[in-house]
Parts: sequence; structure tokens; C-alpha cells
Amino acid sequence: MSRYFDRTRNAQNLSVAGASPVESDPERWVEDLRKVNVVGTQIADSRFAHCRKAVICAPPGTPTLSDPALAHGNAMEAYRMLRTRIMRTQTAQGLRSLIFGSAVSEEGKTLTAFNLAHVYSGLKDQRVLLVDGDLRQAGLSRYFSADEGPGLAEALAGEANFDEVVMATNKPNLFFVSAGKHSAPPPELYASQRWKEFLGRCSECFRVILIDAPPIFPMSDFDLMSAACDGILLVVRAQRTHRDLLQKLAGQVDSKKLLGVVYNGTQNESRQSKYNSPYLSNDSHL
Repeated sequence: MSRYFDRTRNAQNLSVAGASPVESDPERWVEDLRKVNVVGTQIADSRFAHCRKAVICAPPGTPTLSDPALAHGNAMEAYRMLRTRIMRTQTAQGLRSLIFGSAVSEEGKTLTAFNLAHVYSGLKDQRVLLVDGDLRQAGLSRYFSADEGPGLAEALAGEANFDEVVMATNKPNLFFVSAGKHSAPPPELYASQRWKEFLGRCSECFRVILIDAPPIFPMSDFDLMSAACDGILLVVRAQRTHRDLLQKLAGQVDSKKLLGVVYNGTQNESRQSKYNSPYLSNDSHL
């Protein structure tokens, strides 16, 4: 377990633990993904041509990459690096649905999922679906403004179909599914076959599906959600996540699906070097 903690503690700012160095241009990985899994682009275009709309409007003070002030610099480059490493893994393993988890709240997984979706959608023909899977708090849904309508909860309860809950956003290639509202307990909704069917339908139309989940402790939601997902990314916040929680976390998640750890909220000395300053002029907010 100490090796798990050390790997996390020593990870670079916002990097996937254990990933190999970045190579070549991300466009290459888009082409490789296109060869591995051919998506029905024409079907998807027809299906979402007239879908509901959502506008990005992150909570004030939230360091999202949709903010022009953060469009360049350390934060953007960190997420691009994370994206490229994940795309390499997608190419090798044929992954499509990725879920973000953390031991407890306020680790930064919602912001990480949103910013990663932002940089993914910046690539040509990279249609991305961002899903608010936290049916209890709906934190990711606060990043968007949309008309009232069904969300994931309604789809899992059988009250809405797939096409009704997917919304196009004001950023090209980025689509969103809100948490929605339903009286049924989230574990009951995620235990149903509809969750697997929902992800299956999403995989037909999107090259990557990024899912924001509730904290792993003390609820059962994450286990049920991740069982149907292809890969797991854990977000750990510097100087916040305790060792005992990390030890418990290591035994909780499916190690075969664990892609790595996003080490969030730390300053990377290498990025502050005078050699990097001409390229990365903005301070990192991660």
C-alpha cells in the first residue's frame, strides 16, 4: 500500500500515475482510435441534430478551461498531457467509458472531468459526452445552464429515453447529460440493467464518455457505476487525502480497470522553471 501512496504523492501535477512519457501529436491518437472503434457518425449526427441545448456557465471562481484567462498556460498543457496519455490507453485497450472517482468530496474530480472533456472536444471529430453521475449532489450540472428536462435519473428510471437526455453544448463536439431528478435511491437506479444499456447506447455515438461520480466513501454508488464502465481514474488532492483513506481506496476499486491517479492541487517545480516560462506564462490553478 505504501507503494501506491508513494506513487500518488510523487506524481507530477495532474498526470496519470505510471503512464509513459507523451509521444507525438494527439491527432495521431485520434486516428488510431478511429481505426480501433468506428463510430456511427452519420447516425449520431442525425440523432442529435435537434437535441436540447446547454450553455457552459461554471460557478464563479471555478478554474475551468472554458475561462479565456486559462486557455493558455500550465493548466491547459497539464490537461492536454492527461488527455494524450488516456488516448494512448484507449487505443491499446479499446476503452470508451471512463469514470472519475475520489475517496471523499472536494478532491477536484468534478473539475477534472469537466476540463478533460473540454480539451478532448477540442480535437477534430472527437465527439465527447460528459455525464453527471452524481445523482445526490449534481455538482457537474451546476457547470451548465439548460431548460428543464429529463436527465440521467429519469433515463435510469425508464421515464426518458437516451435521445431525450443528451444535450448539445455551446462548445462544438461537447455533449452533456445532467443528473436529473428522481425519488428512487441512486443505488437502486444504478443496479438496474438500464445503466449498462445507457452506456452501450452512448458508446455507439461518442468516442469518449466521461462520467463524474459521487465520492467512493461512504456510499455504494461508485461500485455499481464503475462495474459497467471501461476504465477508472482516481483523483487525489495534494495535502488533503489521508493515507488511511488511500489504503482503503486501493482495496475498494477494481484494479483491472484502474487507469491511474490524477494528482490534483500541487505545484510542479519543473513548470516554474525559467526554461518553461516563455511557453507557460500563466500560473497553474490545479
